[in-house]
Amino acid sequence: MAFPISNGMKSLILSIFFSLTGVGIFVWVIQDVGPSNIVHAFSGFPWWGVFGVIGLTIVNFWIGVIRWQRILNYLGVRVSARALWGAWLAGFTFSYMTPISFVGGEAIRTGFLRSRLGVPAYKGFASIAIDKVIEGTIWIVVIVTGISFFLVVLGMPAIGLAQTVAIGGVVIFFATALIGIVYVAGFRQKRMVHRVLGMFGLQNSQGGVFLQDTEHEMLGFFHFSNRVLWESLLLSVAKNAVSWSRLVLIVFLLGKGIELWGGFIMLAFSYLGYSAPVPGGFGTFEVSQTIAFAGLGLGAESGIALVFLIRAAEMLLVLVGGFFLVRFGMEFLLDNVKRLVKW
Repeated sequence: MAFPISNGMKSLILSIFFSLTGVGIFVWVIQDVGPSNIVHAFSGFPWWGVFGVIGLTIVNFWIGVIRWQRILNYLGVRVSARALWGAWLAGFTFSYMTPISFVGGEAIRTGFLRSRLGVPAYKGFASIAIDKVIEGTIWIVVIVTGISFFLVVLGMPAIGLAQTVAIGGVVIFFATALIGIVYVAGFRQKRMVHRVLGMFGLQNSQGGVFLQDTEHEMLGFFHFSNRVLWESLLLSVAKNAVSWSRLVLIVFLLGKGIELWGGFIMLAFSYLGYSAPVPGGFGTFEVSQTIAFAGLGLGAESGIALVFLIRAAEMLLVLVGGFFLVRFGMEFLLDNVKRLVKW
């Protein structure tokens, strides 16, 4: 007798599958590079350098919070960046556990805006969708430019570039197409969602209305005369500059010299690794950096050391975000219990 599998169970099975895939890739990379070589790569790294890595990670995240605040302010939601910090971290923590890193925590952030600030769900979701498009725009520019430079100047490496590109390429392709559609539709002020919904007769459904309201907010943001759009893009450039600076600092403290262009290539490969459908980019992030470091002649073991340092800093903020995630979850549960009792 066959038992039906719910959507939630399917999501759980996929999540477990992707997680196990990431673990398998991670173990393979560590064995291939050699644990003793990785330990040796850490030998020259000063202990105080950890604080520099953590500090730059916090600055990176804080710029993301400020960018989200600017977008919300444009949409008519007046709120301080400090008030958004907990929600941003909670969303980041949840996203870190989903198949694609930095995607998945949108519902957490939308729920925070709705419960804490009374922001309509469609407006909150629109602010986060805009934020993701702005972030994705710079990501794609960095990935395409960095990997193109790598291939033109350094040539095809001996290990795994084709596999890594294949893993992240599909996600990047669809992300590029989606972001391109958003910009074209916004600059030309073309509504598309209602046409798609109309094909299925869903334009007046609850979900259909939500999507159309979200599209309306987004179209109002993406136009040439919107100063906040260009400010948000500049903040994304600054955010990526901080990420690049963190890579350059780690490489320097590992005793590999100052790698300015190399840091840009590492940044491109890190984004490619994070784009793979594996929670936290576990395994694929490691592969991406072994390829970059090997191609740059810096040693694959140093690439793994760099990944461990970045993961340590990110996991520290994941733990802080976990506190806010549990806190928001408990508040949501208590609110619904109160409503149930009153009913």
